[in-house]
Amino acid sequence: MSASLAIPAQGTTLVLGITATAVSSISAITKANPAVATKTSHGLTTGQVVKVASAGGMVEINGRIGIVRVLTADTFELGGIDSTAFTTYTTGASVTPTACKVSGLEQYQISGQAATQIPATDLDSTQIENLTGLSGAGSMTLTLQKVFSDDGQKALEASANTPGVNVAITLTPKGVTALTTTGACSKVDFSGGVDALTKGSADIVLAARFK
Repeated sequence: MSASLAIPAQGTTLVLGITATAVSSISAITKANPAVATKTSHGLTTGQVVKVASAGGMVEINGRIGIVRVLTADTFELGGIDSTAFTTYTTGASVTPTACKVSGLEQYQISGQAATQIPATDLDSTQIENLTGLSGAGSMTLTLQKVFSDDGQKALEASANTPGVNVAITLTPKGVTALTTTGACSKVDFSGGVDALTKGSADIVLAARFK
């Protein structure tokens, strides 16, 4: 194979979320799982990956990554953030939609999902007959070096704890135009051993094919 035809995997990046203008002057954050924030006419949309900063009182929430689920024009959940045991919120806070690069990525695998085959054999059939039904977007499996402080890996965990909400996903193989889709992380695992790196994995259910 010609080297010019091959796509090098080294240098590939994976990003969850999209950067957008910060929402500041949050007026309340509940102690709940997930935390619920209040901001008049917040303008956020369900599925945005956000980072919380500058909260007074509830300082434990600062630096956390959450997944937005809009409740009303003035309130939204921060999926993946359990603030039940946090200090009571007092004032301030900003929520910034963020593009979180997943660090420590070692390998990715995208698996398609074949269309269903619907049995349509009847007494006039001379052989088994099937009709092609619905197909799925498939799934994506990641192998990672676990980095507990990484925003991208935190975003994967937040997504896994926010069922029913898809986030923006951007995969950019080196030298190739970015591929985009949406999906949700279904689970995150990690393990360690003697004289070895702590390794992790994540499974993502794709809502649409990469394009």
